Amino acid sequence: MDFIKTFRTKQGEQIFLRAGLASGPVVAGVIGNDMPRYCFFGNTVNLASRMESTSDEMKVQCSDMTFKLLRDAPNHIFDLRARMEDYVHKIQVNGECLENTWWIDRVLALNMDTTTGGIETAKTDIETARLSVGFSHEGSRRNSSICSTSFSMQSLVLTKQAWSTLNQQNSERLLVVNDVISNNIYAILENLLIKVLVSRGEHDLLSYEIQNELLDYVMKIILMYNSNHFHSIDHAFHVMLAMNKLCDTLVNTVSTDDCKNVTLCDSFFKDPYDLFGMVFAAFVHDVGHKGVSNKMLTDTQDDLATKYSNVSVAERQSIDIAIELLFSPEMCHLKEAIIPDVDCKIKFGHIMFCAILSSDIASPDRLKTCKARFEVVHNVQDSSKKADEFKEDPQGTCGSDLKETLNPDLCPLKSSWKDMCKVLRLRQEDLQRSRLNNFTRHCLEVHVLREHLMQVADVSHCMQDWINFVKWNFKLYKELMNCHERGLMPDPTPGWDAGQISFLKNYVLPLAARSEKSLGGVPSLNLTSNAEKNISRWSVDGQAITYLYCEGVKNEESE
Repeated sequence: MDFIKTFRTKQGEQIFLRAGLASGPVVAGVIGNDMPRYCFFGNTVNLASRMESTSDEMKVQCSDMTFKLLRDAPNHIFDLRARMEDYVHKIQVNGECLENTWWIDRVLALNMDTTTGGIETAKTDIETARLSVGFSHEGSRRNSSICSTSFSMQSLVLTKQAWSTLNQQNSERLLVVNDVISNNIYAILENLLIKVLVSRGEHDLLSYEIQNELLDYVMKIILMYNSNHFHSIDHAFHVMLAMNKLCDTLVNTVSTDDCKNVTLCDSFFKDPYDLFGMVFAAFVHDVGHKGVSNKMLTDTQDDLATKYSNVSVAERQSIDIAIELLFSPEMCHLKEAIIPDVDCKIKFGHIMFCAILSSDIASPDRLKTCKARFEVVHNVQDSSKKADEFKEDPQGTCGSDLKETLNPDLCPLKSSWKDMCKVLRLRQEDLQRSRLNNFTRHCLEVHVLREHLMQVADVSHCMQDWINFVKWNFKLYKELMNCHERGLMPDPTPGWDAGQISFLKNYVLPLAARSEKSLGGVPSLNLTSNAEKNISRWSVDGQAITYLYCEGVKNEESE
């Protein structure tokens, strides 16, 4: 299946496959006199055929029995995901018969060497992967307090990196951190989730079940990221680190009153749930991304474009994948820890939809409304008069002391509210009962913060040092060249030099300026200053670097 993804016929056409597997008893024998053939018979054969015929393009579907066998496989770790139809884990495979089926997405630590040494190596690799994140072979935590302390220290090391050199492998702080990406992601999420539980008056350690499911969730999401040059798990990890660094810096700024400028909503940075949600959203924001733009998905009439009505297609898919996995039966303890009640469920939906949809920066309409919300908030803050957009709200909902509610057209979730309710399984009575179901000025301020935090984290390399900027810029160039080779777009090379200057000046610099105004300046991050330095250097060296990019792609060089 991986080979077919890149294979092209002599005519340049792509071939697509679908596959199905079933396990169980069969009858086999040689049938026929003139043309004898070895054949299989039985319900298992019929079920395997159904698994193939009801599978999707470029996917492998398996039966429930096959799932159980692969789940317990001794030498490999299979990434298995329940197939859901209208949020039900059953599909019709034969007349009126409903079956539980599963997608086989990837195989972790696969070793094709069938010799004793090869099998033992595979076992060692799998055990090492599990132990590296503090789990035993049986899937249970080793000494919980020791592991939690270790992960807390690891999270601290990752968090306290300098913003400008974030995620650089030669960083002195990173030398002490295990380079297994799942380890690092788990450490950050565990630390933030513990803070959420403590804020509720619960224990300062995660239960064994939550720990196991959090690790499982992290590994499954990692495996659901495609091997793109730019929109990959590597970039998602960088965005997650940037989000974590932004939140940590702002939490310290608010708690120490280090910044003279008042932020939009100081309470946002004092709520552990908001911080966990934003870092979680950064981790999953590109999961399932196909390495092509939303416009390309729309132009090629991709199934995803149809499913999401050609609006923020990749972003909507990422939201659905992340929430669907969290709501799966095997994540029940983790789900209960993250969203224990209706208010948390709605708040989690607000964070996921607002943050991830705001990363669709190729949508002019979305960027325009994002800027409009910013202007409304700051015009109201800067003026002693009320803006025309406000009207009285006698109940003072959304947890705000301000008795004002906004024009609903300003709500970033207005167009996706029904989708959010559907994916989160929210009932009408849940919405009526929740105190978060109205849109007020406080809500708008929080949405503006979420949008700007996510947009900064998503292009954080542009506001960091030259090494980070060039590294991720080259990765983006490689991904777009891949799209060009597939006939999806013109060669990006001729306009690359000027294009980067335009992007930095027209998007990154204004974003940095708005963010510094919203977030109180945050002088230690130097968002605007770093972006200006990258513009200055690219203005001098951009043309030569573009040539190096072009040669690098031809020679299949890494960054």
